[in-house]
Amino acid sequence: MTKAYWDSLCSSGLTVLVLLLIGVGFFKRLHHDLETQLQALVDALRVDPDNRYLGALLAKLSLVDDKKIEVLSGLTFAYSAVFLVEGTGLFFEKRWAEYLTIVATVSFIPVEIYELLKAPSHLKCATL
Repeated sequence: MTKAYWDSLCSSGLTVLVLLLIGVGFFKRLHHDLETQLQALVDALRVDPDNRYLGALLAKLSLVDDKKIEVLSGLTFAYSAVFLVEGTGLFFEKRWAEYLTIVATVSFIPVEIYELLKAPSHLKCATL
């Protein structure tokens, strides 16, 4: 096996691991008050409580409920499963894995176009 195969396997494995950890993190926050936990972290780190970015983050966290956390956790686990299947298939040089890679990549284009139309900017246009 060449170095490219090992690099592909390591990057896919790392992506799957990070996504699984994020999913577990979302799942552990279920039935907890995120705003209170973040405020405790801010106090422990001695961050300026009048910081406008921190205020915006706290305002957004007040909108997150248990249902949204469940959905985020489930989507993260599903996406990590897709990455695991994709990476394994590419490692074993399966043709279906190449098609899965194309479908997974192209599936984000409608979201990107929506974001570009919602709030256009030169940076968004350049990255699309």
